[in-house]
Amino acid sequence: MQSGSPQRTAALVAAVGARFSPVTVAGKIARIDADLRWVHRRLTGSTRTVGYLAGGRPSTVTIPPASGSYRTLLIGQRARLLGELRHWRRVREWQLAAGRIRDHGPATIAPGDSVKIRGRWHQVLRAHHRTVRIESAGGRTKAVAYRMIQDHTARGADCAGGVGGRDGQ
Repeated sequence: MQSGSPQRTAALVAAVGARFSPVTVAGKIARIDADLRWVHRRLTGSTRTVGYLAGGRPSTVTIPPASGSYRTLLIGQRARLLGELRHWRRVREWQLAAGRIRDHGPATIAPGDSVKIRGRWHQVLRAHHRTVRIESAGGRTKAVAYRMIQDHTARGADCAGGVGGRDGQ
């Protein structure tokens, strides 16, 4: 049996590599988590503040719990999302176990450390619960989610190759 051309093979390898890159996998997990929260709010009903009226009273919008065929549709969507979430979390666990990535968070990153994001090193100004604040081009600061971090070095360490020379991609 004859295989495809070298160009097609290279394109396939690149596509699979992009689909399973650590940043992409973390992004998929975050998106599915957000979708599950949305479905949960529709299934259970929710109230949110949309503004304030005169006198400082909040103006709210209440969404009643879903019923009928819409509820059935949401339950099916929730089941599908939970299956996808299990799959992508297993992929993430494999990446962690294989040493392709490290799990970054506020416990592992501190101000003054350096992080690699999209192939470039940046100094961490602050470490928040979900993001790090970094210096970006032109002296501006930018908040970046931990899932976007490809590599990390502690304060004062050499940034040329990062820890172990891994790119995280």
